[in-house]
Amino acid sequence: MRIAVLNDYSMTEALRLVKQGQYPAHHTWGASHFERLGAQLIVPMFRGAGLWDSLRTQLEVYWRQRELDVVYAACQSETWLLARLRCLRLFRCPIVAVIHHPIQGRLRGGRMFVKGHDRLLFLSRRACEDASRDWPDVKQHSKVISWGVDLDFYDQQGRWNHPYGEAFFVSAGKANRDHQTLADCAAAGQHKTLIVCSADTRPSGIDADWVSLVGDRSG
Repeated sequence: MRIAVLNDYSMTEALRLVKQGQYPAHHTWGASHFERLGAQLIVPMFRGAGLWDSLRTQLEVYWRQRELDVVYAACQSETWLLARLRCLRLFRCPIVAVIHHPIQGRLRGGRMFVKGHDRLLFLSRRACEDASRDWPDVKQHSKVISWGVDLDFYDQQGRWNHPYGEAFFVSAGKANRDHQTLADCAAAGQHKTLIVCSADTRPSGIDADWVSLVGDRSG
């Protein structure tokens, strides 16, 4: 099986770093397991995360569709054109997309977006319920999946220089994360927690006994 893998960041780089043990596998959204299952990955050139960049990448996939068996989008923003072309029967490959956020927006949402995907994998039950309310037929080809961090990657005290020798919570991510509330709750409940975050989501007033911080090198 030949799978085209799309995302709003470079999957070529992400997959390379995972193989080298420098990046957590959860940021490849399952793609790092595809080759082990016998699939051939076809990763289009990453041009950027903008609308025009996404358009150019999807056009590349469109022209290469004879080489493909399925398109897998690790982010819902990368298949809005292909989904519409599939609705019009101009694109033959099945399309699977991971849905991180509510489906909305003039270009990236709507009935054709839903109809043009063969499978939608929702990370949020609420987002799935909202989509099912707006487009009832989404229930026929959607599923809510549980997703968490790559525990094997974080369970290395030497790598992260955290002080915890036993079980601890891990929170990793950048976009719109409320790490301040998490840090406050962890300290109040005395739950040992490792927060991997970017500078703009870094919490303040950290209780070092309960919360350890790491920069954003793993997202």
